[in-house]
Amino acid sequence: MKIQLYGRDDQLEYELTFLLRCRWDDARVQRVEAADLAAATSSAELTVVEYGADLAAVVALVEQLHRDRRRVILVASLERIPVTSQIALLRAGADDVWGAFPPDIALGIARFVALQRRATQDELLRFARLSINAATREVVIGRDRRLQLTPAEFRLLYTLVSNRERVLSFDELMDGVWDEPVASRSALRKLVQRLREKIGRQAGVRIDSQTGIGYRMIQATDDHTFPQGILQG
Repeated sequence: MKIQLYGRDDQLEYELTFLLRCRWDDARVQRVEAADLAAATSSAELTVVEYGADLAAVVALVEQLHRDRRRVILVASLERIPVTSQIALLRAGADDVWGAFPPDIALGIARFVALQRRATQDELLRFARLSINAATREVVIGRDRRLQLTPAEFRLLYTLVSNRERVLSFDELMDGVWDEPVASRSALRKLVQRLREKIGRQAGVRIDSQTGIGYRMIQATDDHTFPQGILQG
């Protein structure tokens, strides 16, 4: 499980990581600054927002995350969160609010499993003629052409479509596809090439190269016309 944490509390990060690894050995918590919201990808299964004294700022962040990203949002704090604040956060788009974190370990794991289930349940991404089911990892073009993708190919496609029209850097994409920092740009280019070949021209989308920066998924204006050089990484 991969989690993005918007917060600065080292202890909260430690408690989150400890609890998650009681259930998922490969769990990872990636800290993100609120100021970097526009640059954060939505490849994480869960987003945790640290509750702070400035309730208005936390509510504004939750609202933006809820509006701009397809993700499950948990607001957490090591301290107790007032009921009125919990209500405001839930109304803003949070899926759950945990005060006095961490909870009982068994209860905490059960609640994380429930949030993970919510993150994948009936989550269907659509772009042009592409349909991606996050729960079943099924990818369909049009009505019935199903793509057979490797796990890495699926994660790359899901990350690109989740952030469609936005240029994602090489590092962002490698972080979204591989859990360990062992990937290279060469490996990413090869993965992009394989995905391009599998998608073909009938999906109405293309993976656009941004020289020296990264890639983005955009809608193809003409399914039968690709800009010169599009097949190069």
